[in-house]
Amino acid sequence: KNSTNGIFVIDEDFNYVLINPASGRILGHDPEEWIGKRAGTNRHPDDEAASIEAIMKALDGEIGACDVRVMGSDGKYRLLSMKYSMMMLGEKVHILGMVEDITEKKKAQDDLIASEEKYRNLFQNSPETIVILDSEGRVVEFNKAALELIEKEPDQVMGKKFEELGILDEEQVDFYREKIMSLTQGGDFSGEDILIRVGGQAKWLETFPSIIKKDGEFSGIQILARDITTRKKKEDEMKRKLLRFDITE
Repeated sequence: KNSTNGIFVIDEDFNYVLINPASGRILGHDPEEWIGKRAGTNRHPDDEAASIEAIMKALDGEIGACDVRVMGSDGKYRLLSMKYSMMMLGEKVHILGMVEDITEKKKAQDDLIASEEKYRNLFQNSPETIVILDSEGRVVEFNKAALELIEKEPDQVMGKKFEELGILDEEQVDFYREKIMSLTQGGDFSGEDILIRVGGQAKWLETFPSIIKKDGEFSGIQILARDITTRKKKEDEMKRKLLRFDITE
């Protein structure tokens, strides 16, 4: 009576013989009005096969389970998680049904999937290089821009530490390790420039790292980087011009 989940019993003719108040609350019906009616009357027609299969499984002595859409009193379908098992009332076979309304749970899952897909698309299609490291500093995620920047295939990057990618000079390796360690201890090196070498060519990167936490604990680092090689060259050229100007003056 006080259960939050729906409970019902159907007889060998698949008619309701017992139904609790929670079942009525789920769909907005008076449960007394269902007694004697055939089970599945308000079920979505596309879910009939799954429902029948679950009931047949229950009749074989197992637990039958399925998710079905059932129309409520407002004319809208609710997604219900159903579990069926066989029971005896007197000498007759009956089916005991347990019902949980998972409409909102499914919507939340779908929204999360859509949100993750949106993030994934933004992540992969971002023009900026994005790399995610785990708590041990190994690469666990990267976007297309990252691969294009360092001119490597995915299997040459996944699971590797930055110093294992062969793109850092020895001085830069020490600098990188120092900054990463500082970041894990609450420091910051946003906007720091790092020199890498790809295919014999030097590239300057402006980096923007951030800590990733899970349940309040450090779990990794996300690094956003942009190629500023052209800008660096222009800055160096300007410095040389200014230097020549000072000398000639």
